[in-house]
Amino acid sequence: MKLGFAMATLALGTVTAAAFSTDAVALPRPTGDVVLTVSGAITTTNADGIAVFDRALLDSLPQHSFTTTTIWTEGPNTYTGILLKDLLAAVGATG
Repeated sequence: MKLGFAMATLALGTVTAAAFSTDAVALPRPTGDVVLTVSGAITTTNADGIAVFDRALLDSLPQHSFTTTTIWTEGPNTYTGILLKDLLAAVGATG
């Protein structure tokens, strides 16, 4: 997974789907370094009123890929990462 795409996907927009459902009251706690913190109108957390993710938790969300060319790279490149809507669903975001 190319980190640039993951971060771009987040800016625009082992864990099972059940663990990330909006019915859940807690996410698994990260075991690695926290790379993303989500706060605000969320119902699913794993810390004091916030949701924190390490790389493994982000990688456990549904992954999507696309191939494209850019002015910064040569030839087609495939980018893989999570969709913002999947992240928002995982934390039970509202509003």
